[in-house]
Amino acid sequence: MARRPRAPSSSSSLSSATAPHSDPRATMATAPPRILLCGDVLGCLNHLFKRVQSVNKSTGPFDALLCVGQFFPDSADGLDEVADYIEGRSAVPIPTYFTGDYGVGAVRFLSAASKLPSNRGFKTDGLEVCPNLFWLKGSGKFSLHGLTVVYLSGRQSSGADESGIYSEDDVGALRALAEEQGIVDLFLTYPGVSCGADTSNTPPVVADPSGCDPLVSELAAEIKPRYHIAGTKGVFYAREPYTNNESLHVTRFLGLAAVGNKDKQLCAMKEVNAYITLLGHYITVVIYICLPEIYSCDFSYSSIYDVNGRGRTERSCWFCLSSPNVESHLVLSIGESYYCALAKGPLVPNHVLLVPVDHCPNTLTMPLDTETELEKYKSALNIYFKNQAKAVVFFELIFPQSPHANLQAIPIPLSKASNVKRIFNLASKKLGFEFATLNPGGDSRQGRQLLRSQLNSTSGMFYVELPEGAILLHVVDDKEKFPVQFGREVMAGLLNMADRADWRNCKVSKEDELQMVEEFKNGFSEFDPAQ
Repeated sequence: MARRPRAPSSSSSLSSATAPHSDPRATMATAPPRILLCGDVLGCLNHLFKRVQSVNKSTGPFDALLCVGQFFPDSADGLDEVADYIEGRSAVPIPTYFTGDYGVGAVRFLSAASKLPSNRGFKTDGLEVCPNLFWLKGSGKFSLHGLTVVYLSGRQSSGADESGIYSEDDVGALRALAEEQGIVDLFLTYPGVSCGADTSNTPPVVADPSGCDPLVSELAAEIKPRYHIAGTKGVFYAREPYTNNESLHVTRFLGLAAVGNKDKQLCAMKEVNAYITLLGHYITVVIYICLPEIYSCDFSYSSIYDVNGRGRTERSCWFCLSSPNVESHLVLSIGESYYCALAKGPLVPNHVLLVPVDHCPNTLTMPLDTETELEKYKSALNIYFKNQAKAVVFFELIFPQSPHANLQAIPIPLSKASNVKRIFNLASKKLGFEFATLNPGGDSRQGRQLLRSQLNSTSGMFYVELPEGAILLHVVDDKEKFPVQFGREVMAGLLNMADRADWRNCKVSKEDELQMVEEFKNGFSEFDPAQ
């Protein structure tokens, strides 16, 4: 995205610098802005921007990325990766703004950026470090595509390493900004949890006072942002919305985990139940979060608050990592673009789902480069179940309003494998249609390419991949009433389990689910492509 010329800079860090391309009046006539947020980058720019490009293809485009927490690496090992972008050997894909101006290499790269003629004067909307990468230095306020952003860059002085710390002037500037008229949409800081909400369920690492900065909480109370975004605590944490003194709107605090963390927490770009009103428009804020959770296979309703503090109800996707209806114990494996989960109310033990990490309506519209990982998961499941004398049947239902994709994977005895095609064909004839057979040679990649060529935006689709690799396809007419549970009902008939055709009849206790997950993980670990 090309960066337009800046507006003339103010002569004080107390002032707001508004870029012409982010004029709120222009927002009225265009699509609402879509902003990505992420936690500590720690120099993992390749990992970060690969994810940005992936989510941009599947659910974008996005207007900008905001990074909180430490931006630069902890050791010299990551310097070459950072240098590739800053020195022009790699490209930053979308306008990216960061506040964590500390870590190895920060002084070297940022000192050079500060000396550039284009960065002279007060630039509260970011000093350009390289094309599409902007350093939010010190503290300030600016307008980003109509959103009012306030930030405190750097960290509290520790008395040891004094690089990348904020100054008293930076804090004073923000206190002055807090006196100005208008509502701040986003407040970006390093550690610090906003005051005002119940802390009884706060994770221990967040509640630990070490590494926290009470001054940040004081500033949040004075600035009263709609969203307070922070990093450097290493976990994702969203506390309940809280009210502010002498203000009608509520504040939501979001703490974001690090990019590329080593604890196998899931890194994903996801839309959350977070909306802010700008000139009468609701704007979706998309968060780059790290979560170990997985969500159930349906939609649910959850209460959130509007900008005036009134409760309202929004639909939230149970597959998205931002859903409040989390069942974290069902997660089995987490990859870059897909995760594997135990199905809720499984038809048989080890009935699993392959789900895109990004919010995508079907697996066929996922970026082409994600097919490799999907095929690895499918191959791993085939091998895992073959060792148990079982075959796997994969199927997916797609329709124009599909919320979030899930590819079902159901293991069956090898003795039943040769009957799968016959029983699906019998079931289709009862509904008045016939399957087309794709890819009779059994090449899965070629079969999915053929499926992609059949997909359109007005019709639905149901397909099943047989154990031998051939694919049965039915394109669902927009006026056709196709049973949502068709695939499961047919499989239940094949396995003589008609009473288990409805997943709601197959719910088990959480203790049983935990046991099934543990058993699956123990057996699957040697085949897991994410290991």
